[in-house]
Amino acid sequence: IIWGSIAADSYVRKEINALRNGNFESGTGGAAPDHWAFNNTGTGACTITTSTVHAGSNSLRLDAGSGQAFLYQTILAAPGEYRRVAAFARDSTTGVLGFVIQNLKTGKYWDGSTWVSSFSVVSIPLTGSYVENSEEYQVEDELTCMSSEVTIRVGFYCSSGVALIDNAWDVPGVNFVGVFGHNLGPVVVPTIKSVDYAATTTRDTMILRRGAFKS
Repeated sequence: IIWGSIAADSYVRKEINALRNGNFESGTGGAAPDHWAFNNTGTGACTITTSTVHAGSNSLRLDAGSGQAFLYQTILAAPGEYRRVAAFARDSTTGVLGFVIQNLKTGKYWDGSTWVSSFSVVSIPLTGSYVENSEEYQVEDELTCMSSEVTIRVGFYCSSGVALIDNAWDVPGVNFVGVFGHNLGPVVVPTIKSVDYAATTTRDTMILRRGAFKS
């Protein structure tokens, strides 16, 4: 938490990306980056590369080879919540890439519109330069999951050719923000901003109320 003067911006910053080491900065060569795991088949391989990156020093190269290249990690989510997974991705050698989102509590996969029993990949369109791609999904409800907490496997699956990804994230959907017990004066206009790897974006200005403000 950083507090500044009233003449300057003051910030309360919360990191909500559930994917750890989503920028692949912690990792080298062909070993799995910290917090990630591989499930490759045939000659498929996932490797850290420093030659073609979106930001920072590293990106992740997925080469399907004679099989497939699959990189994933698990996150915790609440039943019924909306989430969005995203990454900057690009083509390298006619790559075919997609998101794999699996609810480990039910074993089902997100197919882009609903949860299904069979393995499913949500396609990521690729071009010759890095483009941000995202997929919104809703976790199955508590009655279906029979749990108040759900483990979701989030991965990137290359079934053909070579693709690169960088700066991956998975965040919950937010439709209410409140701050209570504050001491801000009426001259202050609280603002919600998001920060990604490229820019800061103003999302909303909050209404200041006595003792609390909300959006």
